[in-house]
Amino acid sequence: MEALFQIVGCVLSSRPAAERIDDFAAQVRRERGVVMNKDVQGATFVRFNAPDARLVLLACQAVRSPAPSALRFGFASGTREAAQKGQDGLSVSQRSLAQAGELAAGARDGEVLVAPQLAALMVESGVALHSRRVHLADGRIVPACSLDLAADPARPPADGHTHPAADALANLYRTLTAQAGDAANKQADLEARLDGALGKIATVDQGSKLATHLGVLEAELDAQLMRVEGRLKFIDGLEARVAALVQTLETAQRSVVAFDGRLADLGRGAEAIEQQVQARADTLIHMLGDINLKLEMLGEQRSVIDHVGEKLAHLDFSVQEAQNTLRALQREREVAERIEQGIKALRARGGASKLS
Repeated sequence: MEALFQIVGCVLSSRPAAERIDDFAAQVRRERGVVMNKDVQGATFVRFNAPDARLVLLACQAVRSPAPSALRFGFASGTREAAQKGQDGLSVSQRSLAQAGELAAGARDGEVLVAPQLAALMVESGVALHSRRVHLADGRIVPACSLDLAADPARPPADGHTHPAADALANLYRTLTAQAGDAANKQADLEARLDGALGKIATVDQGSKLATHLGVLEAELDAQLMRVEGRLKFIDGLEARVAALVQTLETAQRSVVAFDGRLADLGRGAEAIEQQVQARADTLIHMLGDINLKLEMLGEQRSVIDHVGEKLAHLDFSVQEAQNTLRALQREREVAERIEQGIKALRARGGASKLS
């Protein structure tokens, strides 16, 4: 995995589960994750510079239990946003947070869904997964991968069978291949009908190239295919709109050129952000080292303070004994003074009797 990889996650519960949400948030913090927000029915969290898929495996452990679990998890691959003025640069795109939330909302109780970008990472971690389409509340359909919680990634394969991760990768490859073939068939059908309706193969070729260039993410491609399927019924009426379609394609081509320029600018900006983040990480590492040193010094001072406290307790006991002895001596002194006064009085009466 790359050094600047981020894992964005969201956990939801179909019913209030404050204790389980708090327990999982504590596990996320122990794995150096940051909890963005949390309530009694969900939490959103992110781990910057994640070296592995530990957060996803913790989610699998949280829902893998004999009793049915009400927790739902969604994970996406995060990207850094440009740091605003006054920020430390440790920020994540709102799109990644929204994607993780959508996957968690579309998951079933006790299910863990990950974005397709994390499929290869999960296969490397030895987790079996299956391709799944998530139907969102707004009618959109997004692709996802459902983790096979019944398989144990730490258990080696037996009897010479292939590892579940390899089977999952093969199933995912076959699913994606089938989806690509379906998309290709639908696109070929659309091109054939456009050829018959418009009679302009060059225009259709330009539209095909534009669609290929814009289909960067599988979710966007699926959304476009759904819109194309809905518009196939209206192909017969396209003859009256040929001129408008050609003009729209030309505008889209200009937008693609401008988009390429913006991507180049973003690439240069990403390199600068990477350098800033690395510098920030080095600073944090030095700060952690200083904190550990100060903690060690505080531990030594605490032992000294405890030793002084013991001496003070012993001194206090000695002072109390001295005070008790002093009070006893004062009482003896008072008794001696009274005896002395009595002796003086007896002597005075004896002298008077002799004089008389």
